[in-house]
Amino acid sequence: MTSGREFQLQQRSWTIIVHATMDPGYVDPETGDSVLHALSKLTQDALPRHELLSKLRLFVSADVDLNLPNKAMEYPLVALLRSRRRLESGHDETGAQKSKYLETLIWMDPRATVPNRINVNIQDGARLSALYHAALMGQPESVKSLIDGGANVNGRIGELIPFLVLWPLTFPSLICH
Repeated sequence: MTSGREFQLQQRSWTIIVHATMDPGYVDPETGDSVLHALSKLTQDALPRHELLSKLRLFVSADVDLNLPNKAMEYPLVALLRSRRRLESGHDETGAQKSKYLETLIWMDPRATVPNRINVNIQDGARLSALYHAALMGQPESVKSLIDGGANVNGRIGELIPFLVLWPLTFPSLICH
């Protein structure tokens, strides 16, 4: 059963998407969400994976600003890393599925490795990069996609901790002995 708040979030997301079909640069005045933020907030039940990929490709090709944060200072790369829930069955998308979303934002042509105009090292309001979020969420496929897209593995969390310090904590099975 969908809660009232969840229903409003889904409804607002669809409203943003409808506006963006007419004006791809549309930004919701209340939340600051772009169409990419709105797409990330739709549940899998509302927008299945293949349809999300199709819509991402459509809006990225329409030159939507890939580096535009919303009012919560969340960037599209991080927004797409969050789990899109299934309201009915409770199954979250896999890391491999999420990495496809990231690759759609990062690469104009993945076969020719032609990048889109996106800053993969941009930091959110907490001064954390998409690479940090992917590592923290235990998504090695997304980490690989971001690194392949130019993410700085020597980046810092704010000014305090080098990212590589977290790597063994996040992916202990990948450490070579």
